[in-house]
Amino acid sequence: MSVRFDRSALAELVGEMVPDAVDLRRTIHRHPEIGLETPETQRRILDALDGLGLDIRKGEALTSVTADLVGGLPGPTVLLRADTDALPMDEQSGEPFSSVEPGRAHLCGHDAHTAMLVAAARLLAEHRDELAGRVRFVFQPAEEAPGGARPMISEGAADGVDAAFAIHVTPNLPVGFAACRPGPIMAATDDFTVIVRGRGAHASTPHFGNDPLPAACEIVTALQTMVTRRVDAFNPAVVTVGRIRGGTAINVIPEEVELAGTIRTVSEWSRLAVLSGFERVVRGLPRRTSARSTST
Repeated sequence: MSVRFDRSALAELVGEMVPDAVDLRRTIHRHPEIGLETPETQRRILDALDGLGLDIRKGEALTSVTADLVGGLPGPTVLLRADTDALPMDEQSGEPFSSVEPGRAHLCGHDAHTAMLVAAARLLAEHRDELAGRVRFVFQPAEEAPGGARPMISEGAADGVDAAFAIHVTPNLPVGFAACRPGPIMAATDDFTVIVRGRGAHASTPHFGNDPLPAACEIVTALQTMVTRRVDAFNPAVVTVGRIRGGTAINVIPEEVELAGTIRTVSEWSRLAVLSGFERVVRGLPRRTSARSTST
């Protein structure tokens, strides 16, 4: 794929598109959607792509958008992908374009990714005669959960693709910089849920019960130790317990406690090592207190 114009011309064209991209990003930011069902975001994407002469397809199993731009010269098919879903949490930024949807917020940058990909589609559509090959713009819901890539691939989003690219914003770099490296640059994610079951009792008579809370707390601590002592520091992994639920009253020992979180790894070796160690910790620790645990 080649576009024949110099950097200054490119910068000028991009600069002209920035206001519309910012406006689209902030509109999506105000109205975030989560999961596989993002119909309003899909509608805004379709409206933004209207008139560009793209071959547009909507998803059947999810509210995705796939749009092909055919260049004027023969060449490969290059896929450019953005994610469109938000996170299930409240926004407290105080920005004038903050989310107006309770319990939903674009706090991971997917609204920016969507606006950036729309701008790229507009820019490249203006120069389609100079493009060698085909560009496929993919707008994927459910990047956070439960996973929108697989159903999009099953519906043909990756068919005939020679190369695929995506970009993710980060606060770790100065404005105006982009980062890349050979090999993986972002981690794979495995979600987990652990249920630790004991026997409930009143807080004044814990000896009549079997408290699952100490076992759950030991699991959290042991998982951190397991990672630092069993995984190569140069092939890193991160285990995060992001949610603990247990009990309904301050003076009652609960029957069970739930732990949930994520495992992030950058190689299959570290992933398998962490999953194996995770299983040993989760199965082994509760037995010392006669509690029982299950994980998914």
